Amino acid sequence: MPLDEPFDQQLRQSRAGRLARSIRRGLLIRREQWLHDWFLPRPDQWASRWYVWTPAGLMTGVCVYFALLFEPPVWSGPLLAFLLLVTLLAVSDRVWARQGINSALVALLLVAVGFSAAQIRTRIVAGPVLAEETRPVTVAGEITHVEYQDKRIRLTLADVAIISMEPEITPGRVRVSMSASMAGEDETVLVPGRTVSLRAILRPPPGPALPGGYNFARHLFYEQIGAVGFSIGKLQAVGEYQGSGFWSHVEAARQRIALAARATLPDESGAVATALLTGQRGGISDETYDTIRRAGIAHLLAISGLHLGVMSGWLFLMCRLLLAAMPGFALRHPIKKYSAAIALLGTAIYVLLAGAPVPTIRAFIMVSLGIGAIWLDRDPFSLRLVGVAAILLILFRPEAVTGPSFQMSFAAVTALIVTYQFFKAKGWVWLQNPGQGAMPKLARFVLGLCITTIVASLATAPFAIYHFQQVATFGLVGNLIGVPLASLWIIPTGMVSLLLMPMGLEHWPLLAMGYGIDLLLQVSADIAAMPYASLATLAVKPAVVGAVVLLTLLALARMLPVGLLCLALAGITLTVTPWQPVPRLLASEDGDLIGITDMAQHGLYLSQTRRNSFMAGQWGQHLADAEITDWNTAEQTSDLIRCDGDGCIVREGNEPVIGIARTHGLIFEDCGMAAVILLPHTGSHRCKASQMITRNDLRGSQGLALYDKDGTLVVRTVRDLIGNRPWASGQQTR
Repeated sequence: MPLDEPFDQQLRQSRAGRLARSIRRGLLIRREQWLHDWFLPRPDQWASRWYVWTPAGLMTGVCVYFALLFEPPVWSGPLLAFLLLVTLLAVSDRVWARQGINSALVALLLVAVGFSAAQIRTRIVAGPVLAEETRPVTVAGEITHVEYQDKRIRLTLADVAIISMEPEITPGRVRVSMSASMAGEDETVLVPGRTVSLRAILRPPPGPALPGGYNFARHLFYEQIGAVGFSIGKLQAVGEYQGSGFWSHVEAARQRIALAARATLPDESGAVATALLTGQRGGISDETYDTIRRAGIAHLLAISGLHLGVMSGWLFLMCRLLLAAMPGFALRHPIKKYSAAIALLGTAIYVLLAGAPVPTIRAFIMVSLGIGAIWLDRDPFSLRLVGVAAILLILFRPEAVTGPSFQMSFAAVTALIVTYQFFKAKGWVWLQNPGQGAMPKLARFVLGLCITTIVASLATAPFAIYHFQQVATFGLVGNLIGVPLASLWIIPTGMVSLLLMPMGLEHWPLLAMGYGIDLLLQVSADIAAMPYASLATLAVKPAVVGAVVLLTLLALARMLPVGLLCLALAGITLTVTPWQPVPRLLASEDGDLIGITDMAQHGLYLSQTRRNSFMAGQWGQHLADAEITDWNTAEQTSDLIRCDGDGCIVREGNEPVIGIARTHGLIFEDCGMAAVILLPHTGSHRCKASQMITRNDLRGSQGLALYDKDGTLVVRTVRDLIGNRPWASGQQTR
């Protein structure tokens, strides 16, 4: 190369320069291709991601159905789906329809199918719902479920008959709570399949505790429970035990397992063991559950993907080792597939013993598809399996879409599989084959556990904030200890105890399981005792979670531009804050409980704290665990709130804004000075200068809240947000 050439020209013509140009050209090509694939994907790329956008369309239809304030005709959804299908078939071959029209019709068709699935499911489970609280009545029915709680027992009765109530308006199933003493000492009475009778006071299923709160009545409606209540008399058996049927035997087996666990393990260890073996979590005390939740490992108490994965994995490993110990048989037969089939059968039995709740069914579908992939020699870690499981669950249990278990479980599984595929595509060979020796394998296990915990925690965090208003700060630490402890000790010993229980040899495995549970509870207590172990948040607007879910699904489906558009629209609707507005005042339907918020002091002042503890707890959780104080006994209230025995004045600046009058004298005092006067226990009263909320207004509201919107107080009631839906019949909050 001539020496008189410029240095930059010499550099470009050198070997290093040519290599640099090649790398730069390759990076530019990759970047342009990446941008093209994500922002301008080909139609065939969209079609290949059917397992992502199909569940998205179905879920949208289900959410639209539950967001309505009225019950649409049962034929409306199927008719719309049929018309869209006919239109799609008619225009699918047209050239002009291939430029996005077909895709839009398919998307609308999926929304209509999801809407129809929710309608049909509602019609299938519909039954009488109690309209109002009853006086003490005699209730008779067949026990279908027994749940042992702390010094109490909760029964679910089917085929219910109520004295002096017409069969047409009698709920088909009721849930009754009673003290252990009322159940008697004869444990043969508390057997699923036995017909019993008792005296009880029944109430309609409880609705939301405040506008925008969780609707317990809708949850119970899809369990076909039309009334709840408590017993005021002893439980009595009716006739001879004639329990028959498949589910009666399953429930009886669950009860025997629960009794064996509580007999072997004392106190909280037995309650946690019962939850892990049968799915019955009612025996776990509130203190223990709160400790586990603050440690970030509450998901270990719900039988879902982790439990079924560990159970099927250990069964698969044990069966394969046993079959491999017979060389002649192993050489002539596919023992891997045989082991997978046995693992699937054992996992199915475990699902039945867990009561087959929605998250367990979702996990079982995933395990079944994964084992099917093993049978077909395919990769069991695929988003297609997640998509198929989601589609099946949405079509057959559409009510699960709005629940936390469905959302959090699918979010965690999807994020983990995407992460696994990313590492696999990047060729991270060390994670798959770390090398020889114990230390590299141990390092891979710890690193994999850390990655799994971080990914799952980030994926489920938005849903945890939305549903529970809680974030476990040290959840990573809790899961790094709790997940291996559950996977390698607690669940395997529990599995062995289930296998040996028919022979009466479950004592020692249960003891070993109890030692692991004790260690888990101790670790949870240590983590929960750390400062700021759990952070409380205000309730999040549904649009925030909806935008995150929709953006993620559309990004996975290679439809990112549509996702960004939806995110922009959601951002406009959210205005300034992602949090739901904080009410200035809350009131129950009967007026017995009134709450005044003071978020400057993070306080919630209540009219009384002796009754309605459940509703008070729901209010406090909605307000980021606000400190609850009885304004009648508080030594000092906020400067904004002045309370005495006659009522309260809530001031903004120097002028009273809200008056709560318990006497007529205070009504005259507040009239003209307060923008709103609440009269929870008195009838209407003339006060032209103020808006009056009377006792009659409260009775029809099912609970209300006052919000400050641009200097004007706005009233929102629970009834207005529920609408006229099948599960809203006769609702009352508790």
